[in-house]
Amino acid sequence: MSFVADISDICYKENFKDKAIILAEKYSLKLSPLAAKQPYLHFSENPHIKFKDKKIISSFRSGSFTNRIKNFQRESHLKKAIGYGGESSKKILDCTAGLGHDAFILALLRQNVTVVEKNKGLCILFELALENLPQTSYFQEAKERITIINDDSASFVDKLLEYDVIYVDPMFEDRGTAGRSGVMSLISDYLDDFTDVSDVLIGSKFNRLVIKRQKQFKQSSNIAPSFILSGKSINFHVFI
Repeated sequence: MSFVADISDICYKENFKDKAIILAEKYSLKLSPLAAKQPYLHFSENPHIKFKDKKIISSFRSGSFTNRIKNFQRESHLKKAIGYGGESSKKILDCTAGLGHDAFILALLRQNVTVVEKNKGLCILFELALENLPQTSYFQEAKERITIINDDSASFVDKLLEYDVIYVDPMFEDRGTAGRSGVMSLISDYLDDFTDVSDVLIGSKFNRLVIKRQKQFKQSSNIAPSFILSGKSINFHVFI
């Protein structure tokens, strides 16, 4: 997924300065104790991306995503899509990390997940959401199974066979119906442009490819999935 909109500054409260410096160096961003030109990342007790006078907030401790975390073992379609095998761990490449929700569920399912996200702001929100998890062995083990890479997933096309599963969630196949939820609608508004990498991946060599699709999705590729797992609002297209 190729994003155009992205942050260039981190603004921070004084008591968050040390961590803000680390993030600014890691992601090659400018530091500002005052509000910068939007979009920017505001680092405080409730870190968020500020854009168009709106906020994108990501937390794994509050909001609707907490229900998925509590019931992660009930993700039957996701399990079937990746070929889940109980205690065995697969090496998964998530090519469209976004806020990292699916990646975290996969990690809770004891999968080793490398997430690739080109947008620096979304990478940081995901990283901070993981850091703010309760300090329990249960969550820390899942956290340690996740590797975040700030890059364009298209650069991984020649490395797909190194992974057991390639996972893709295009998110906004139809921008007119992009709002799966409040935060997803905000992300759609935040991103200026994006490219669906799915067609490129479908035509590449891989062991297993899983694409999360909206129910109304119309197939554009000439290569049909091996099978489709149908849910209430989304389908998983699985290529083997």
